[in-house]
Amino acid sequence: LFSPSHTFAHQPRVINSETTQVVDPEVSKAYYATLTGSPHIYTIDSKEAFNLYVGILVPDIASTKKDILAEVFKEGVKIATLGGTSATWRPYFETFGQSNYFDGGEYKARAEAGVYTIKVSNPDNTGKYSLAVGEIEAFDGKEGMNALSMIPDLKRNFFEESPISFIFSPFGWGLIVIMYILAFIFGFIYRAILKKFAKSSPH
Repeated sequence: LFSPSHTFAHQPRVINSETTQVVDPEVSKAYYATLTGSPHIYTIDSKEAFNLYVGILVPDIASTKKDILAEVFKEGVKIATLGGTSATWRPYFETFGQSNYFDGGEYKARAEAGVYTIKVSNPDNTGKYSLAVGEIEAFDGKEGMNALSMIPDLKRNFFEESPISFIFSPFGWGLIVIMYILAFIFGFIYRAILKKFAKSSPH
């Protein structure tokens, strides 16, 4: 249940702020957000060299905008540009969450220590996007439960679809299997306790 496929190893994060501090930039995270009039700024402040990975996606929905731009800066100097109107936005189906995106590209580099910023914007600063940062899969039980609690809302509010489709994903099937196993274990223990009390009760 808590070992998702490589296609969705990102720890999901819902962002409601214009500025975000990225902690542990090598650990894979997906930031889901909506531009509401101003650019969004993500900051990485690393005291040592690290592997930098950035990717930009937008949901495949009727209202999506394929002009979302992710610009990467090191100490104020631009080092990469992703997405935007010049990008080839490729359809992308993510099997873990059973969600459809358009992929605007990615950037990988061995980054020196320093302050990096990622600016996400478009001409009118409106629209939904998902920013991926980091590639190391670190999806433990806590993150699994966090994803489980967030995905239904993401399906409904970000992808504008029914959360029921999540059931057909590997994570959804895993949850069902775990629930059946737990139900069987608790049922077995409950019956064993009842039998014990029945034997010890006076007739």
